[in-house]
This record gives sequence, C-alpha cells and structure tokens, in this order.
Amino acid sequence: MKKRLAVLLILLLCLPALAQAYTGSYGGSTLFTFSYDSGRFRMDQDSYLGGNRSNQVWFFMLYDSDYTIDCGMFVNESIQSMSNGDTSALSLYLAGYYARYGASSQGTCTINGQGYALFSLSGVSTGGSYLAATVINGCVVTFEIYSPSAGAVDASALSTLKTVLAGCYPAN
Repeated sequence: MKKRLAVLLILLLCLPALAQAYTGSYGGSTLFTFSYDSGRFRMDQDSYLGGNRSNQVWFFMLYDSDYTIDCGMFVNESIQSMSNGDTSALSLYLAGYYARYGASSQGTCTINGQGYALFSLSGVSTGGSYLAATVINGCVVTFEIYSPSAGAVDASALSTLKTVLAGCYPAN
C-alpha cells in the first residue's frame, strides 16, 4: 500500500511538469489561454509567424506521431459583430468561407463554456482535416487537425481535437 501511495504521489508531482501553457493574443488583448499535454504533444510557435498579417494570425502547431493541430485566427467585418461562441452565425459564415475546401458541417460542441463549430475539410493538401472554430472578442479562433502521415483523418482525429480543445480557455 505504501508503495502504491508513493508512486501516486510521484505521478501527481510530475503532472504539472507535463502541462504546458500558451497565451493567444491579438491587437494587444489576450484572446485565450491554452494548456496541453507536453508528454504527448510538442509545440511549434515559430514556423509560420512570417505569414502573419494584420487580420490573420498563426499562433502555434501541436504535433505528435499521429496528428498535427494548427491554431490561428482571423478577423474581418463579417464576423466582428458576432458574440463570443455564437455557433449558429459562425457555422453559416464558415460554410461559405471554407466551401473551396469541401467544408462539411460536423455540428457544434461546447467545451469549457465556449461554443465551437465543427467542420470536416476534404479539399486540403493534407488529404483531409477537421476544423473547430469559435468566436472570441470578434475574432475567429481555429484549431485544425490533420494527419501528415496517414492523409485522411477519421473519427479518432475529431475525438483528439475535442480533447485538445479542453485546454482552451477564452479570456473574459
């Protein structure tokens, strides 16, 4: 019993070391904080920063041996009036925005009190992906999961994406 308790205590002490955090900001304001399991995923915050524009920002990518998850945001006049987590209006807007990528609605979900519109995208260079998007302070924040090695994604990718979204906390 003492050995089990000691092992449990060691594991509990190691958990904070496995969780890493990131803060997504735009225009001088914090949009969200994000924590992830660094025991599973590695984070790249540098590769695509050169492509950032005033209305479109890449934040980071997470990757493991199966998946890559890109996180970014964009803003334009059409979405600035949407309220935080408004999945109805966002779903309609994104269906048109991502139509060239074969967007197909996968419904919505709510995680940490934040609503996300879910889409599958088939016309992307990776062979397919799932996208989760939400509105935070007039910005569309997106998380897109794909599999560089397998190409097409399946239901386990969508499940992984939802698990990762549990680490996203919109700023108030």
